[in-house]
Amino acid sequence: MRGTAREYFYTIDLRGRLWHAGSELSDARFLRSFFQQLQPNTTGRHPEYPYISPCGAEMNYVYPADTPIVFQRLQEGCLWYAGELSVPFAPQKLRFSAEGVLYHPAPVGVWGRLAPEIALELGQAAEPWGLYFLLRVPGHPCGAVVLPLDMLSDVQYMPPPHTFHCSQCRAPNPELPCLHFLYFPNTLRVETWLPPHWASSALTTDILFTAVYSALLQLQQLFKLSEKIRNLQFATRSSDIAHVREELHLVATLDLPPPTTTLISIAIETTNGKPIAGAECAIAAARPD
Repeated sequence: MRGTAREYFYTIDLRGRLWHAGSELSDARFLRSFFQQLQPNTTGRHPEYPYISPCGAEMNYVYPADTPIVFQRLQEGCLWYAGELSVPFAPQKLRFSAEGVLYHPAPVGVWGRLAPEIALELGQAAEPWGLYFLLRVPGHPCGAVVLPLDMLSDVQYMPPPHTFHCSQCRAPNPELPCLHFLYFPNTLRVETWLPPHWASSALTTDILFTAVYSALLQLQQLFKLSEKIRNLQFATRSSDIAHVREELHLVATLDLPPPTTTLISIAIETTNGKPIAGAECAIAAARPD
């Protein structure tokens, strides 16, 4: 023991409950004070307890089963923990682990685990997006992609631009669907996925053309390409896609020949790798100096 400080030892379980000497602590006032003081253990004592919660002459050492913050409910746009404490819910910042556990940024410990009840609630608004997930949540018209905690270092996530502009007149065009992208800088490849709900009961050439056009516009903005999109050729026939009822994979390849031109080639395929006939196009765009 250091000086006159009394030392106590606590654990936090996977549901965010606080335990001491085999008993759960549930007093709301105590929990609020305890978690407000929670911080990394930099005392040099009891390093097997990664967190502390100082209280006057007492030093409380804390060992979490996973994260020190466990969000226990989602209500009124906030994630709540320790009874009365909360943080604003930011769905675009959600991450998932290899075990399928959802996490959200937390005030202590970087990430906070989401209780299964919240995960089940969010799961009702989720749809596949490649190997990841896309959440449809109020206030986020483009949805929010849930990425893995262990995102590969050679992959960059690119959210949709805040505003979409017409290629010809540069005016905002809110009617175009927004797309999220994964960018692979080592191979100059960009990928996205078109969820099944885009097609309602049947995929149409208009829907597919809109997706390709929207992808080109967004890539143009994300990579700061200045040239207008002209002569976009799109030869898909209705008979080629009438049977499609699944998520589609859109791949864009960037060619960067010197000195100032970017060639964007786009192809669309089903998730099992079958190309959609005629849904290929390529444009050249000028890069800014």
